[in-house]
Amino acid sequence: MLWKNAETLGIDLADADAIVISYGHYDHTGGLPGVLELTRKATVYLHLDAAKARFSEKSDNTRMIGMSASARRKILTLDKAGKIIWTERPTEVLPKLFTTGRIPRNNDFEDIGGAFYADKACRTKHGFFNRPS
Repeated sequence: MLWKNAETLGIDLADADAIVISYGHYDHTGGLPGVLELTRKATVYLHLDAAKARFSEKSDNTRMIGMSASARRKILTLDKAGKIIWTERPTEVLPKLFTTGRIPRNNDFEDIGGAFYADKACRTKHGFFNRPS
C-alpha cells in the first residue's frame, strides 16, 4: 500500500528526508525495510516502544502484530548510524512539521480492536494500546 500511495501522490520515496512511524504494528512498519533500502538519507522518527514485541489474542488465537524482524534489524542498524530519533513527546521533524507524541486513549468509545500483549503467552498487557486502569 505504501508504494501505491506514494505513486498516486507523485512522491519519490528515494528523496525522503524523514520517515515517521506512528507505532510499531506490522501494518505501519511493513514497508519500512524496502523504503530504507531505497532512501539512504532519511532520518527515522519513532516512539521508544515501536520496536517492542506485540501480540494479539482473539478466540484463543495468538498472533504477532508488531514490527517484523527485518524491520527491527534495519532500525538497529540505523540507530547505530545515528539515523533514528526516538520520540515520546511532540517532536519537530522538519520546520513546522511535528509528531504529536503519545495520544492517550481515555474514552470508553475508543475501540482499540481487542487486547494487545507484550508477550506471546498473552499474560502482560501492552500498555500503549490499553486504557489505564
